[in-house]
Amino acid sequence: MATGESRLTAPLQQPSAHPVAQAYQEAAHAIRAASDVLNSHFHPITGEPVSSEGFAIKAGVERYQNIGALAQLAKAASESDGPLAQWLRKSSAEVSLPIIEKAVIDAEGTFSALQHAATSAIPRPTAATTSSLQQMGPPPLVSDAERWNTIQTPREFIETLDAARTWLVQNRTALTASDLRTLARTAMALTYEADYLIGVGSDAAGITHLVRSTTTTQLAATWRRTARAADQLHSLGRPEPGTGPAILARAEEWLRGQVRDDGSWRRWSDLRRGIDVAVWKGLGQDLTARLPDIATLVNRGARVALHRGQLYEQLPTGAVEMIRRSGWSQASVYQGKGFDLALAASQLRKHSMALAAEAGVAPMPGLHEADPSNQAGRNDVRARLRRIAATPAIDAKAVDQPARQHREETTRLARSRVESEDRSAEMRKLDANNRNIATEGRALGG
Repeated sequence: MATGESRLTAPLQQPSAHPVAQAYQEAAHAIRAASDVLNSHFHPITGEPVSSEGFAIKAGVERYQNIGALAQLAKAASESDGPLAQWLRKSSAEVSLPIIEKAVIDAEGTFSALQHAATSAIPRPTAATTSSLQQMGPPPLVSDAERWNTIQTPREFIETLDAARTWLVQNRTALTASDLRTLARTAMALTYEADYLIGVGSDAAGITHLVRSTTTTQLAATWRRTARAADQLHSLGRPEPGTGPAILARAEEWLRGQVRDDGSWRRWSDLRRGIDVAVWKGLGQDLTARLPDIATLVNRGARVALHRGQLYEQLPTGAVEMIRRSGWSQASVYQGKGFDLALAASQLRKHSMALAAEAGVAPMPGLHEADPSNQAGRNDVRARLRRIAATPAIDAKAVDQPARQHREETTRLARSRVESEDRSAEMRKLDANNRNIATEGRALGG
């Protein structure tokens, strides 16, 4: 007991000043930080995503690239284990210690195993693509809307948009009619402002702004129909908008102050205010990339509220007198204003995707990709994982007998499963060819 207490109270050992040791320590800290950021997008108890990025990760977005990045990291680690084993072996020749000999065996086994497994998992070079999750940070804190009231730069504007998206993910089953009204009206204004920013600099005179295409007007009109339908509905909960809609409205208010002057669009030459035109154009692209996810979250929130009977609509006077009951009824997805809301909200994703495609930007992934029918490249990822699973992960010399037997059995089963699937595919192809031959024979009168 005394020994355990002395170890706990003993001062921490100072890290080595050797450049190689410091590089290892920095790499370990970076990996630990990345793991913490990744875990922060999931609930610590339930494991459910708490952000749009969490849903994208769970759905497998960019999983193929992530497997390749991990394989690159494993290969780099294995390449450093080779020289490490040689250096340790020289040290063990001078001082014979069991711990050094064990470290040599581990380093040599890791080097041989990781080199083979990592090389097979690294994807072939392809065209460069922009990763939407590469610069992912922790999810923003959205418990208090006041922390997002101060917006001074385009970067802070985007961070505020992401905070609103995160709140919508965490409260997607509790949206009220007031939330839906505020979200729809705010998103309609953001649609026009995104169109303005994407077109910055396209007119040399920069005198006025005209909507670039019918895509913008269609999306704005769909948001307007959603807002009008929500105006006719009521909730028994809070009458004021929640934190998320308030955050989104604050972001739109800041952007409106930058691009409008007394209700009219600013000249593009007056828009700079110390910020380059390319930054404003990039801001419009970032905003456009987030509109599809906002549309999906509003659509899901509206449908959940309707299906759970959380929205109410007032009945016409004639209907009340005829059935002699209260003038209020639960809104339905199949009729009345509930139907109007569900219909308009269901079209938001399509039109916002069209606007993103027209602007040449990739939409930010989120809840939409988490649907089983929308998960990215599942069949391709599964096939690649099957091939990796059929590859021995660790050299037999580096592990004990039970672990080696378990690995060999796992490898044998994986290869047998892959071979069985290949044989089944060949049999199906053979049966199809036989049916075609029989059909051709009857057509020829045979």
